[in-house]
Amino acid sequence: MTFAECMRLLELPETATVEEIKRAYRRLAQRLHPDKKKGDPQAQSQFIEISKAYRMLVNAARASRQGKPVGTCRDCGEFGEVSIGLDGHPRCGRCIFHPAGGRLLPLPVFVVVKCTVTIVLLAAGVYLLVLATANDSKTYGIAAACAGMLGLISLAVTCLSIVQCIHPRDRVLGKSGKRR
Repeated sequence: MTFAECMRLLELPETATVEEIKRAYRRLAQRLHPDKKKGDPQAQSQFIEISKAYRMLVNAARASRQGKPVGTCRDCGEFGEVSIGLDGHPRCGRCIFHPAGGRLLPLPVFVVVKCTVTIVLLAAGVYLLVLATANDSKTYGIAAACAGMLGLISLAVTCLSIVQCIHPRDRVLGKSGKRR
């Protein structure tokens, strides 16, 4: 629900203050409350919609007072507190953290698995290096160097393949130069 839709539902101009929003919500809530309009499904759905609009506007006003960015989410179009994603576009918390809504979190499984291999190889290298130092053994030292090199190679492969995390739509937009 956009800012304009919230204001339209509460029957207010877009320049209304927080106090005017509260008064309009109270007036509409008293008129459409399910306890007053028992058995009227249309009034109940309208009450739910105005409650949602009021909650969005009040939360956005609170976030704005706290100095947090407020706007419309690029992905779902909801109005409220937003975070600026790595691509510079505003997104709500639900879209950033939801796998279908945002491409930032969670990371794709294949990248996490490749990072796990890198971490295991580097940890093995450190362990073998400690053994080589404690036992004064060249064999452990060579094994530590090999494990460390394999870990670095695995890290390089992971870093070079991270480009696959870009959503295909954004990859096409980036090549064609078009932007939303």
